[in-house]
Amino acid sequence: MEKITAQTIEKYAMINSGDHVLVALSGGADSCSLLHILQKLGFVVSALHVNHNLRGNESYDDQHFAESFCKNLGVPFYVYTCDVKKIAKDNKLTIEEAGRKLRYQALTNLAQKIAATKIATAHNKNDNAETVILNLTRGAGIGGLRGIPPTRGNVVRPLINCSRKEIEKYCTKNNIQYVTDSTNANLEYNRNKIRHTVLPYLVDINKNLLSTISVNSQILANEDDYMQQAAQQAYDNCAIAISKHCLNIDILALKSLHPALQRRVVRIAISHFCNILQNFTYDHVLDIIKLTNRTSGKKITLPMKIIAEKSYNTLILHDNSHCLPAISKIYYPVNLHDFFYIKEKNFYISCTLKKITKNGYINTCTKSFNCDKIASGLVLRTRQPKDILLIKNSGTQKLKNYFINQKIPISQRDMPLLAVGNNVIWIFGHYYTEEDNCKNKIYIQIWEKQK
Repeated sequence: MEKITAQTIEKYAMINSGDHVLVALSGGADSCSLLHILQKLGFVVSALHVNHNLRGNESYDDQHFAESFCKNLGVPFYVYTCDVKKIAKDNKLTIEEAGRKLRYQALTNLAQKIAATKIATAHNKNDNAETVILNLTRGAGIGGLRGIPPTRGNVVRPLINCSRKEIEKYCTKNNIQYVTDSTNANLEYNRNKIRHTVLPYLVDINKNLLSTISVNSQILANEDDYMQQAAQQAYDNCAIAISKHCLNIDILALKSLHPALQRRVVRIAISHFCNILQNFTYDHVLDIIKLTNRTSGKKITLPMKIIAEKSYNTLILHDNSHCLPAISKIYYPVNLHDFFYIKEKNFYISCTLKKITKNGYINTCTKSFNCDKIASGLVLRTRQPKDILLIKNSGTQKLKNYFINQKIPISQRDMPLLAVGNNVIWIFGHYYTEEDNCKNKIYIQIWEKQK
């Protein structure tokens, strides 16, 4: 087993010369043999024992055993105690989930404190098989069936290619004492049901089951990595506007993808808003994809207060704190010879009978209008009910219809307008009414302060 462990460490470049390895030491056969082998291979090691306080005096017996074991090896020992039942209840987690989170958090914190460069856990072939079967029963894609990765960041698993039987044999051969957690026999835990009931039946069918699952995990891990790279490239092509609170996806580009890539692209998009995807099921992903076939304006509410909505050929995901936030409703009367600041859009506006220059300012846009048709009441504002857009040489059109025809999303329609009453003569950035042959013109100029 020592040889297999050394080969695994080399294959995955788990530990390098000069690394300080912090070992998660429960006191069981797996972790005791891991600590023993790493020290035997010449690595600098320390150990952390996490006491979950689940088994009364037995928990403290395990803690004292782990401390004694490290003392005999001459390995620095640390302990972290917590009330995992209370933490699980307070955070609405299972005891298994809470325990796992607390262990990794404690390991990470201590590693930083003692300058350990690697964290080693004693996961083995059996653990990997149990995880794959457990994920299969819960419902999982390739990502769940790839099992326990040999490495993840600075976390390494040198025993991942060793079976529990090989580990126990190593302990016997090297006279390594260890403790057995009584909760490992408790069939209330799903993992224990698989360990003691399901896995033995499957081994009867295939005596090499652990190795078979291990090989399949490696194959699926490679294919999953390849698919994720392809999905990331597809996502980069589909995402057309990204901000902290909002993400726009080109629906036509999304639909051109294979369904397998569509699902992954949507999951990448969701991850833009949250680090944990556990709250999002396969059905949630399908609901988002189905939304792309519905009429513009339809929306659905997802976990984590995320909203998905269709706007013409764009799929918009946002966190309900405004998507590409519209400016506040504004209303500024514009009079001849005015020059003033529009705080909502951070620009200045002037109204004059001829084009002007302004020291210290940059003119970013100039539009001219028929002064004779604008007697008074020129206003810079956002849209209002019954607004009509004046179309050059072709009459009028309802402003709402213009937005619809131009496929401008509802969330982006509160843009600045220049209007007289309900007659809109300029939609900033989109359309303005200009008459070429008029003698009397007024000039509206937009300015930015020179930096």
